[in-house]
Amino acid sequence: MVTIELAYLMASTVAIIAMAPQVKQLLITKQSDEFSLFSWMAWTFSQFIALLYGVSLGALPYIIVNSIWLLYYLVMVVMIIRYRKTDSAQFITEPAFDK
Repeated sequence: MVTIELAYLMASTVAIIAMAPQVKQLLITKQSDEFSLFSWMAWTFSQFIALLYGVSLGALPYIIVNSIWLLYYLVMVVMIIRYRKTDSAQFITEPAFDK
């Protein structure tokens, strides 16, 4: 395996492990109001495109890493939607900022 591919796999593994607390936080608190659904959906789409690019190159390390990232992003999007508060009255009664 080429040195840069090994470095890419190791760096990506560390990054994926470093993101695990996000999933843990959602599973424990079951509150996702502090997460931006739009951002996570954009990252999911971006990762899907990156996966397609890896497949078009036939680069197995890139395909593996991007598949894991895509799965991670999809899990986050699903949990953000699932744990999002739907009570719109809450937002009407709360002030937009503190005076």
